Amino acid sequence: MKTNDMNISSRATLSSDLERMYQNFDKNFNLTWDFYIENRKINKKYKHFIDGLTLSNMFSALEILLNDSTIRYLISYPQCIGNKSIDLDIISETYNISSLVRMLAEKKIHDLSYKKIDEYLDKIYNLWNAKNKFKDDLDVIIDGKAIRNLYIHNDRKVDSSYFKQTQNYSKLKIGDPIDLNSSDLEKMKNVIEKLSKHFKEQCIDKFNNNTKIEIFKNMYEASSLHAIVEFTKIWVYSEEKDSLWRVDDFSWHWSGSEEMLFKFFEYIFHGIGSEYIPQALERWKGTPNERIILSWLEYPFHI
Repeated sequence: MKTNDMNISSRATLSSDLERMYQNFDKNFNLTWDFYIENRKINKKYKHFIDGLTLSNMFSALEILLNDSTIRYLISYPQCIGNKSIDLDIISETYNISSLVRMLAEKKIHDLSYKKIDEYLDKIYNLWNAKNKFKDDLDVIIDGKAIRNLYIHNDRKVDSSYFKQTQNYSKLKIGDPIDLNSSDLEKMKNVIEKLSKHFKEQCIDKFNNNTKIEIFKNMYEASSLHAIVEFTKIWVYSEEKDSLWRVDDFSWHWSGSEEMLFKFFEYIFHGIGSEYIPQALERWKGTPNERIILSWLEYPFHI
């Protein structure tokens, strides 16, 4: 079995999971900005707190979108993680392959989070096999994140790390307090929104056509049954209508083990016959067929 097929069933819900993550980002991002608009004038006494909270929440929403959606993507396409060797200690901490893949994906993104923002973005896009073309307003993202860090870690006072992170060589000097105005925050808001939409278009939207039927077909073709009877001899797939139906006169003299595996695929298709799954797992233990079944049990779906 190919490395990328270890969690093949998880691709059936990948598109909907990614879209949900983007919608959550959009909702939380807009709630943050609404909070800022409502409070910036009536609570002038707490201006710096409101500014810092707004800035922090906007960048947190962006980081959650980029990190969580990339982890979810890597779970479905583990070969993109790029680990050539795996520490035995990591294996000992997991109880199945799916957990191992998730742990490796999370570690990959955690390690990237320590990179400079421009390098981080390039590597995130690269994991999706996409090119990061978001360059024009990158200085706003770099400066905004550096200022966010000052608000969180240094009471909004400029320190040496700020000049290491940002390209802003203004008259600020170490010890000066940052004082944002509404136009600063609005510019950062607009650029973060622009980056999130660019990421969605270049990465997330690539999987809009990952239908359950297509993944079901891929699962069957990854199994040993495909070498015996091709998918198209059992099911008819209409890509135009996104529909699948069984060939009426299909019959085959499967072996006992093959029959159990075929019953598993029929259960996904018909929703009948779940009692055959434990038998199929037992008969195909230690084979790619077992991994296909386990993948579906971890990320179940029906046609």
